[in-house]
Amino acid sequence: MRTGIPFIVLSSGHERLKAIIRGPKDAQNHVRSARIILLTASGVGTSAIMATTGKSKTTT
Repeated sequence: MRTGIPFIVLSSGHERLKAIIRGPKDAQNHVRSARIILLTASGVGTSAIMATTGKSKTTT
């Protein structure tokens, strides 16, 4: 679990990010970013995020 980095996603933002992930018309880079934001907000570390998303640390 990530420590020392406060990162809060409000419930409205959380729901919007989930909608982006579920939405069929959103660009894949937006979906990937939404997943990374939700994982980060949940306290998941960088290595686990990279393993989960299949993307490198420098992904934009």
